[in-house]
Amino acid sequence: MQFEDISFDAAIAKARSTGKLVFVDVRGVNVQPVMQEVETKVFTQDSVADFFNKNCINIRVNMNSSEGKKFAPHLAMLMYPVYVFFDRDTTQIDFVGAGMVAKDHGVLMGKARKALVEAEMRTRNSRSITFAKGSWKEAL
Repeated sequence: MQFEDISFDAAIAKARSTGKLVFVDVRGVNVQPVMQEVETKVFTQDSVADFFNKNCINIRVNMNSSEGKKFAPHLAMLMYPVYVFFDRDTTQIDFVGAGMVAKDHGVLMGKARKALVEAEMRTRNSRSITFAKGSWKEAL
């Protein structure tokens, strides 16, 4: 899986122009063993890497950095290490803890596919209501 060395804001801008999700690997200063396991056993699988490289802007955010401090409001009280999916409008669509992914490698792809479907649905949603005039009988 290819991670880009760009800020969250830059990733969102890129997602807007490409129509992709933003996948954020949120971590602290030290890479915990559970994250190392995910990186070596899950992120290296061809099917996972292909899906994420095709459908996501993949970034890492260190919460102890200045970028992490700017990103903190988007984390919405989640404990890290965590993997978070955002749409192009910075809406948090889904997340999964690194520990869950280490226990069940398939959970990451399930969340990723679900996030992609929801982001596409949000993009198509016009967010408008069309009212029609008529009688109750006509409506039925």
